[in-house]
Amino acid sequence: MKVKVEVVQVLRFEITKEVEMSYKDYRRYLKTGEYSDELLYEVSGDIDDIHWTNTEEWISDIEKVKSI
Repeated sequence: MKVKVEVVQVLRFEITKEVEMSYKDYRRYLKTGEYSDELLYEVSGDIDDIHWTNTEEWISDIEKVKSI
């Protein structure tokens, strides 16, 4: 019997970087947990292979292939 197997793989990278942030944006982050896309891009732009921490993978679905 043939089946289709779907695998999900998630690579995790972590980086810590000091950047400038306005007091207003910081207060908004503390209150809501929200931050600007620009802030994310500024920090994530420096991610490289050395920042890799782990890889998770799992089979998310297996289904029988229909015979024609």
